[in-house]
Amino acid sequence: MLNYDLATIRNIEGDDFALVWECVEGYAVYGPYERLFPGKYAVEFMVCLMQTGLSADTHVATLDIVGQDGNNVYTSRDIFVEDLQETTFTIVHLFFEAVEDDTFEFRAKSSGRANIAFGIRRKLLSSNGTRCFPPPKKSMQREKKMSSSDFGSRAERHWLIDGISQGFSHHYSLDQAVFEADGAVPLFWWSSSRKSGSANFGDALSPVVVMAMSGHPSIGVSPRSNGVRLVSSGTIINNQSAGYAHVWGSGLDPTLDCHNQPVAGGYAKPDALTLKIHAVRGKLTRDALHAAGVECPEIFGDPGWLLPLIIPPTHVKKYELGIIPHMSAFEGEAFSGEILSHFTRYDTGADRSIKIISPRHEPSWEGFVAKIHEILSCKRIISSSFHGMIVPQAYGIPTLPFGSAGGGRLINYNILEEHSPLDRRIRDFVSGMGRRYQPCYEQSHDAVTDWEKVMRHIDQECALFAPDTRSFLESFPLLSNINRDHFQIIKKDQKRIRF
Repeated sequence: MLNYDLATIRNIEGDDFALVWECVEGYAVYGPYERLFPGKYAVEFMVCLMQTGLSADTHVATLDIVGQDGNNVYTSRDIFVEDLQETTFTIVHLFFEAVEDDTFEFRAKSSGRANIAFGIRRKLLSSNGTRCFPPPKKSMQREKKMSSSDFGSRAERHWLIDGISQGFSHHYSLDQAVFEADGAVPLFWWSSSRKSGSANFGDALSPVVVMAMSGHPSIGVSPRSNGVRLVSSGTIINNQSAGYAHVWGSGLDPTLDCHNQPVAGGYAKPDALTLKIHAVRGKLTRDALHAAGVECPEIFGDPGWLLPLIIPPTHVKKYELGIIPHMSAFEGEAFSGEILSHFTRYDTGADRSIKIISPRHEPSWEGFVAKIHEILSCKRIISSSFHGMIVPQAYGIPTLPFGSAGGGRLINYNILEEHSPLDRRIRDFVSGMGRRYQPCYEQSHDAVTDWEKVMRHIDQECALFAPDTRSFLESFPLLSNINRDHFQIIKKDQKRIRF
């Protein structure tokens, strides 16, 4: 219930909040006067700080659970500025145990020291089910039975305590979207098609990394959907045209609109789209978003960098050089396709120490792992595929991008040059890693490549670097135990990944 004497309604990320202005103290949200039987419970509150510039130790609110008409306080928690996220709401859980039948209120009180908003809808969670007060508009009597088996076999990955789910995300919109999808993560990625019978390992990184870090499978969501979704690996911010997209590690090409059509004047966010940026691929993407008026933190990275934590490296090197052409260099869409005849530069002759690697693979966990092991079997890599450069580097394999500007020569590009022939995706990623220059081997499509020369350049120019991925990991918008040295996926979960 909303106390209209001191609060007004404000919609935040699709939910109604009770907004209380500074200098106004009191209970903004109270009720629902729900009778509960003995047992363990948790109540989920949403709290949003509506101003900046306050000291971290400012007391802004108090949340409590009371019974017996407010005479019995089961639990309470003071909320300080340091407890809350800026620019979005924070989910706060209060746990309590009812030892006898009682009628309960879940209350939110403003201290009068800040502009603050409380979600009018609160979740009651228990081992027997989850209910919302007031109920969601789409289903006034919706209940969902839950047990630990609903969330997979790794309880610590799903944050279950005494059978009580603490949710799927600290971001309420994403948490609710996963809840409504029965524990699957609404995700946009370029998935495999039945027609092609193959997947691109760069695109497949999204559902793989989401499963590894959250323990939840993904379901495909259209970029035109009005719903909430996660957007991750690839240059796919452009494709989003409506709904609410949580962005983590994605890139943006400001020369294209949401229909992949050329656009002048830079990226413009569609009016029907809300973007919540957690991390992006690099500084070029961040600059383009800022120019469009979209807030973006200085957190950079690509999900491909996390693969060594998911698939351990192998130590058997069979080939001196691996070549990863772009998908467009292959006949058809099958993962076993041949190189098109006019791409002379990929001709390796009879040299068996050189391996041609397609970025496509069989659309299964086994096919994905086999593709990574193919890459790991090479001492060096040259790639026309963006993730064909990122993934080997993550495993410590010296890698050069393979451009087509011609000349059979190495060029050290300044990544800040706007009209550089170097792939913008590479420039973007490298900018986020704090580097100014990127070497690239250039060879026209119709010329024969001197592979010995290529390998010498890789050995001389490709210094290995290991960026700090901690902030990127911490920005992952789903609940995950990031304080681990690996995210290997158990066999049961491997079968649940859709490619």
